[in-house]
Amino acid sequence: ASASHLEDVSERMRETTGQLRETTISETNTPSADPTITAVTVDDDIASKPVDIEFLDRSAATLPAEDPAIISVKNKQRQLSVLHERFGHLSFPKLQLMARSGLIPKELANVAPPICPGCAYGKAHRKPWRSKGIRNLRPIKPATFPGQVVSVDQLISPTPGFVPTHRGRPTTTRYIGATVFVDHFSDFTYVHLMSSMDAESTVKAKQAFERTCSKYGVTIRHYHADNGLFDTHRFKTSIEQAGQSLTFCGVNAHHQNGKAERRIKDITEGARTALLHAVHRWPEAVDASLWTAALKNYVNLRNALPSDFTPERRVGRNIIPARFEGSPISKMASVEVEPNLRDFHPFGSPVYVLEESLQKIQSHNKWHDRTR
Repeated sequence: ASASHLEDVSERMRETTGQLRETTISETNTPSADPTITAVTVDDDIASKPVDIEFLDRSAATLPAEDPAIISVKNKQRQLSVLHERFGHLSFPKLQLMARSGLIPKELANVAPPICPGCAYGKAHRKPWRSKGIRNLRPIKPATFPGQVVSVDQLISPTPGFVPTHRGRPTTTRYIGATVFVDHFSDFTYVHLMSSMDAESTVKAKQAFERTCSKYGVTIRHYHADNGLFDTHRFKTSIEQAGQSLTFCGVNAHHQNGKAERRIKDITEGARTALLHAVHRWPEAVDASLWTAALKNYVNLRNALPSDFTPERRVGRNIIPARFEGSPISKMASVEVEPNLRDFHPFGSPVYVLEESLQKIQSHNKWHDRTR
């Protein structure tokens, strides 16, 4: 029975391998994606011969293992990809600067960046085929202290955003847009989510932004905005009552508010990338209505991560290491705040919360779940 079984197996293998045609692979015409892969040509005459199972086992045991250098590079790329997702899909050049300054492992400074699928379907855009001509040679007058000049603009979402509730029944109210504030000196960004786009909600957004700035000891002096809701009597009255000044862009000249316009594009792109990355991996729990949480998460990351890089330099016999510091929060508070990178997690990651009885240091059934 065993002999007939081996004959049947050998016959099936001859029928299968006999269908393979002789293939010639040229290194110049068909480059291989992996240089470690060796092309094998199967001949009908060789395939028709009986198969020695013991010889195949001995050959497999003597095959060379993968190059340790390649394994090391893949591990570093995997580690770099994890940090890339944790920091809100931060660009790989900035991650390499963080590695050079020691904020993340220095061995990642010279690693070839891997391909991120989230960035591929979240940040793709049409390639410009022509330039816009001569650039404006008159730069914006730089601010000298936090709160001196703040650009403000609004964004509207075609998808209603989820409004979280901490107790009681879930609400049917949804966010439909947001007001974005950008400080010119510190590059600090604040986003106020809005369930209605009117003058009263815009004034509330302004007051919420000023309360946040007061925590850092900053007083707002001047606002620069488009017309729209910022040109209403209600908003201009709040400006006068606070002793502030207000300027507007020209008619249909949104480029004159380029700080806020560019920031809206930046945070929208970052939030969309993180949101789609989470949707593709956990579609049962994450959908487009969570754009509000993704937007807030990306703004928090952007404000906390450093922005000023100082390369390593030699002073006499001493070597001053590279530094990557000056986050928007640090500039806003006028105090250097080192980011706690371990507190950052990819958006949409599942979270396990300790049971309430264990939080209160009370008795808990040892056979019941300890998290929820």
